Order: sequence, then structure tokens, then C-alpha cells
Amino acid sequence: MSEWCRSLWAALALLLACGISTQAGAQAGADVYVATVPVAEQSNAELHRAAAAGLREVVVRVSGQSEAVRAPALANALGDAERYLDQYRFERNISAEPGALPWLAQLRFGPNAVAQLLRGAGLPVWAGNRPVLLVWLVQDDGNGRRFVDEQAPLATALREQARRRGLTLRFPKDFSALTLDDAWQMDAAKLRSGAAAGGEVALLGRIAQGAGGRCTGAWKLAATNAGNEQPALQGEGDNAASYLAQSIDRIADALAQQYATVATATAGATLRVDGIENFNDYIALLAYLKQVGAIKAANPTQIAGSTVILQLRLEGGAEQLARQLTLDNRLLLEQGGDAPSAVLNYRWQAARG
Repeated sequence: MSEWCRSLWAALALLLACGISTQAGAQAGADVYVATVPVAEQSNAELHRAAAAGLREVVVRVSGQSEAVRAPALANALGDAERYLDQYRFERNISAEPGALPWLAQLRFGPNAVAQLLRGAGLPVWAGNRPVLLVWLVQDDGNGRRFVDEQAPLATALREQARRRGLTLRFPKDFSALTLDDAWQMDAAKLRSGAAAGGEVALLGRIAQGAGGRCTGAWKLAATNAGNEQPALQGEGDNAASYLAQSIDRIADALAQQYATVATATAGATLRVDGIENFNDYIALLAYLKQVGAIKAANPTQIAGSTVILQLRLEGGAEQLARQLTLDNRLLLEQGGDAPSAVLNYRWQAARG
């Protein structure tokens, strides 16, 4: 056994002795459970109102469904939203415009409580590892077409709408992989052939702004390293704000259909991970598995050389797990090898700076 393996087992034994759990999935991406609600004053009545509004936002964000708050099973919870709070505080609304409420209620809801609430209502849970969307957007404002870069006002507005639904966007620094015409046509095949964007989910879009600010456009989701893609989402709005809001809602709903975990009977699986070269890799692997929504628990059972074997408890099954692991390419599926066919065989990709 190598020196790092001996050190690893010693550290793992210490963690277990101290009662530190290696449960996965119990607390994913904390930001999706946070809401900020303007309030008139620091009072119980305003906290009650803010908690209800904040829980509505979190329910939509974590379920991945725009209409989740309409579920009858959530009615009582939304009327008693404070019970789902982990913590809250009031802050001065220093950026308030004239007429805006002077205080902000900063709310954080409990991940386990929210997940239990959603599953009890028959809704999916989409927390943890979410794709960073690479946005190829072309804007036509009547004076010609141009790419929208990360400094553009439209990009700022789009990012704010994406934040509301728990999505992260980034814009290309180099647009050479697509021509303006190809991007306007949302040609995902051209993007795949011209971009080295291994495994990212691309969001291709076009928006045309007409007289009076009215907007029409379309969006398409596509993985940059695979042939599967979603049908185009057509839309329109009276102005850019309303168009972007409904666009992001439809995009988030479509992504959740692929990656949100629907409550099912839990199942077991064996995960073999190669490429764990040191203790830091091992700790990073465990931290990563905590973010994968389909994994309810991940318990290491064996370490041999650069290979770690874990017993998983899954919700949603192995197919759901495979979809979620494609989001960021931290674990790459290995075909064949000497692992038994019943074992999920992956290779760890250390984070690149």
C-alpha cells in the first residue's frame, strides 16, 4: 500500500471516529436555498410575509418547475413558511430606488426541510451540481446583428433572471467558433465542430427588438460534445425584461426535466473511481459527490492504489446519476476495464485552475 493510501485510511478513520458523515446529497449548492425579499420594517408580520414569498421562490428554484407553487400539497407550507427557515436577518436596502422598501429580509431555508417538502408533494428536487450554461446569443436591435458579450446590458439582465432560477451563465470570450449567421440559426452542430468546450451545456439564442421595445426570439439547449439537443423554445414579450423572464423560466424547466431527481425507492450501486492520486483528490471527490442530487449516500469501502470504491445509495436510479455526472465532466465514464459489469466505472478529473 502506498504512503498516501495509509495516510488516507488513517484520516478516514479519524473522520469516522469524530462522527463526521460522508452522506452525499444532504446539502447541495446552498445558494439555491437563499432568497432576498424587500420588507417595510423589521417585524414579525413582515417576516411572515417575506418567508412566504421567499419559500415560493425557493420551491420553484429547487424543484425546477415554474408552476410548482400551484401544487395543492404545498398550500399549508406556504402559509407557515417560517418553520422551513434555517436562518434570517434584516439588512438596510442601501440600493433602494425612490419608493422602494427600506429593508431586506435575507432568508435561508433548510435544504433537508425543503427537499422533504417537495418530495412529499410529489415534486422533483434539483439541487447540487447544475450546468454552467455557455450562452451564444445574437441580438438584432434594428441596426444589425451582433453577439452579446458578458459586458452587454442584455447579458446583465439575463444573468439576473438566471440567478432567480438558480442557473449560472457565462459568455464566450472568443466568438470564432460560430459565425453570426450560424449563431442566429442556432446551429449546434457547427458549434460542436468548432468549439473545444468539453461537456458544457450550450445555450444558443437570438433576440430581435422591434418598435416600442417588443422582443421576439428563440433558444436552444445543446451539449457541446454530444448530438442530443432540445427543440427550439420560441417566445415573445412586450419588452426585454418580460421576454427574458419567461425565456429563463422555460429554459430552467427544460433543464430540470433532464437533471432533477424524482423521488423513487432508493437503490444501491457500486462506484469505482480511478485517478485518485492523492489525499486532496479523495477529499475533492467526496465533496463533489455531496453535490450530486441522485446520490443520497456515498460510503468508501476500499482503496487500492489510485482506485477508490464506494457504495452508493441512489434516488432516481443509475440512469439519472449518469445524466447528472455529465454536467461537469469531473467523473468520466470508462468503458470496459477490469471492473465487473455491475460496477459503475469512472475516472476522476482533477479540477483545472
